[in-house]
Amino acid sequence: MALTIDQYISKTLKDADQYIHDVLEGRIVTSVWIYLAVQRSQQDREREDIYFDENAVRRVYEFFSFLRIKKGSEYAQFILSPYQAWMLYEIFGWFFDDGRRRYRYAVLYTARKSGKTVFSVGIELYMTMYDREKDPEAYLCATTKEQAGQGLKYVKSIIGESLSLRRRLKVQQYQILYPKRRGLMKVLANKPDANDSLNPYVYILDEMHAHKTLDFFNVMKSGTLSRANPLGIITSTAGFNKEYPFYKMVDLGRRVLEGNAEDDITFYALFCLDDDDNVEDSSVWIKANPNIGVTINLKDLEAEWKKAKNTITEKFNFITKNLNRYVDQPNTWIPDDDYKPCFNAVQLPKERIPAFIGIDLAATRDLASLVIIFEDPETQRLKVIPEFYFPQNEEKRVRQNGINILDWIEEGYVIEHPTKTIDQNLIVERIKYWNTIFEVTQINYDKWNSGFIIPTLEMDEGLYCRNFSQTTVYFNFPLRYIEKCIFEQSIDLSDNPVLRWMFRNIVIYKDGNGNIKIMKNQSQDSVDGAVSLAMAIGAYLENNSDIVKSIFDSYINEKE
Repeated sequence: MALTIDQYISKTLKDADQYIHDVLEGRIVTSVWIYLAVQRSQQDREREDIYFDENAVRRVYEFFSFLRIKKGSEYAQFILSPYQAWMLYEIFGWFFDDGRRRYRYAVLYTARKSGKTVFSVGIELYMTMYDREKDPEAYLCATTKEQAGQGLKYVKSIIGESLSLRRRLKVQQYQILYPKRRGLMKVLANKPDANDSLNPYVYILDEMHAHKTLDFFNVMKSGTLSRANPLGIITSTAGFNKEYPFYKMVDLGRRVLEGNAEDDITFYALFCLDDDDNVEDSSVWIKANPNIGVTINLKDLEAEWKKAKNTITEKFNFITKNLNRYVDQPNTWIPDDDYKPCFNAVQLPKERIPAFIGIDLAATRDLASLVIIFEDPETQRLKVIPEFYFPQNEEKRVRQNGINILDWIEEGYVIEHPTKTIDQNLIVERIKYWNTIFEVTQINYDKWNSGFIIPTLEMDEGLYCRNFSQTTVYFNFPLRYIEKCIFEQSIDLSDNPVLRWMFRNIVIYKDGNGNIKIMKNQSQDSVDGAVSLAMAIGAYLENNSDIVKSIFDSYINEKE
């Protein structure tokens, strides 16, 4: 049964007050940054230039009592978690002595699935409808319109479950109107120039870690200067790139809370592990996941961690996204000791079976590669056959680490072409040969320098070829599948030392959403064999499992 307005306000005030005392007295596990944030508020009560207004907080709680959100398969009254009650208490309770609200910004830094999105859009609804502002403009901002649209989806679901909200708000496809005060709520993508004329009253910058610059934030911030009590809500988990501005934003928050920097108008709620916490110790995970027991199950997290530890990128992804810690990742993709057992000799099949090819021809004066993938019909193990091609180029024979390509040419691991550039006619002949050994089902290729070979294979040989975009969208799933196979030792990568050398050269790039690809221009040396392998794996995944295919296709369609 839903609480009445008075019951809701009374309970939420009590929860916020209890949370403050529990943090200060050490009865709940929190990071030092949350302790300092609570302590900051207590010390600020001694100041004469600001004051705390509990009635303003009560009004916010009153509005939240009307909201119904999805819990499991049903909708129910939005009962704020104690940490959420505390954040509203701080954000909306403090005022300068001239009557303006103190906090113009709120940085909400938590791990995934802590309820920050629905909480933030609840704030936007409050400020659009209940904060007594004329012509309020509310914006849901993100790196892409689709990402910001998730927030709009939450808003629409909340409105749909409340009769009083439905009567007052006009829901449209990309925006929501509040006619009584000429207010609107709208989705925005990261296009600062197009948003320069806005006059926001409240805005959410979601997943700020993925923003490469502060351009979007600065445009929104400058647009609020004519407002007396605006609010910018910056929400995010940790990211993968410390050079992006959000990492510096979190660092500033830490220095402010420590008393080593001044920022009197930003509320910082940094829910993360402390620097000396052991990620293996699940008892401290609540520091980054304050909603454990509400939106997150600790046992589920522990099970995910046990699984994630089996692969390097998944391990770092869990630490970053589920434990909310920036991690300095190693340059290498998979340690040599892990993939070494998979470099076994590969025997050709006894009969003609399906195979999949990846081709990387990006270099014309250096190594090029072709990789064939097939599944052993008896063991179901994946088998890899790599081929490497090298032109007459003495300058490139000796590599940066002293390896001489000539040695591999003499041992038969690299096919040397008699020309000064890669001879694509010879590669066509090799593919024609492999098509007599296998049924070549699909060829994935990098379109760079493929203008001759692909039309020839398609028109003359009737082979199906697909351009494999060199982006994280395409590479993420195949690379993670290779990781899985290596750690399960369910793949034979051949006994070709060139491919193993290329594995050691790999440097992985990870985008703001945790998707990965091989960085050709920043790897230690040639990696075209590994790139070809990933493209061949992509073709294999698309054709060999309905389950994997559906995941792969839906992933690509979603990201494109």
